[in-house]
Amino acid sequence: MANAPPTGALMRDVVPATEHAAGGLPGWLTQRALQVLLQKQGDDMSRLSRRFTAIAEALQATADAYRRNENANAALFRRADGPW
Repeated sequence: MANAPPTGALMRDVVPATEHAAGGLPGWLTQRALQVLLQKQGDDMSRLSRRFTAIAEALQATADAYRRNENANAALFRRADGPW
C-alpha cells in the first residue's frame, strides 16, 4: 500500500464515483449494496477520525505533563544546594 493515495483524496474521488455508479442502477440490488457500502464506509471513517483525534489529544496531554514535570524538576535542582 506504499503507493496508495491519502485517505482524504481516496474519499474525495471514490465517494462521488460510487454515488454516480449507484445512481445508474435504479432498482438493482447492486445499487442498494453500493449505498450500504458508502454508509458503512462513512461511519467507519468517522469512527476512525474520532479515535485518532482522541489519541492525538491524549498524546498531547502526556507531552504537556512531561514538559511540566521536567520544568518543575529542573527548577528544584536549580534551587537545591548540592555539588552537581
